[in-house]
Amino acid sequence: MVDSGVSLTLTQRGIEKRLIVLLIMGCGASERRFPCGAWERGENLFTTGKYDWCLFIGHLVLEKILKAIFVQDNDNNLPPKTHNLIKLAEKTHIKLTEDQKIFFDEVNDFNLEVRYPQFKNEFHKQCTNAFTERYFKQIESTAKWLKSQIKSLP
Repeated sequence: MVDSGVSLTLTQRGIEKRLIVLLIMGCGASERRFPCGAWERGENLFTTGKYDWCLFIGHLVLEKILKAIFVQDNDNNLPPKTHNLIKLAEKTHIKLTEDQKIFFDEVNDFNLEVRYPQFKNEFHKQCTNAFTERYFKQIESTAKWLKSQIKSLP
């Protein structure tokens, strides 16, 4: 059992693993993109200059993919209730390099700094076009690599 307090795995409840992965990623059964719709929202936020929120969405995309991999790797249990990308990756078959761990640690900050007022203003100033574009491209390539690790998509 995972942090959720739920005693039955999702498959014991009659939910197919393939559907669980799709649900976590926010996809309908016919969609195969990574987390469905989220990436497009991030791109729109970038285009409109809302760079801090663009990076927040980037974090969310990586988190959802890692949670889908967790379900795949952990007997269909619910994923842990955490936003920490490193902790999520450590609970899967994914082996992160030191550079990837550093990158995930940096991206973890995007989740916190957008959500909490004490960090918001400073983070907003840091999120220039160049800063955001660099991270958003790296998030995209990392998301594609992580998605390739999911074996149960339709």
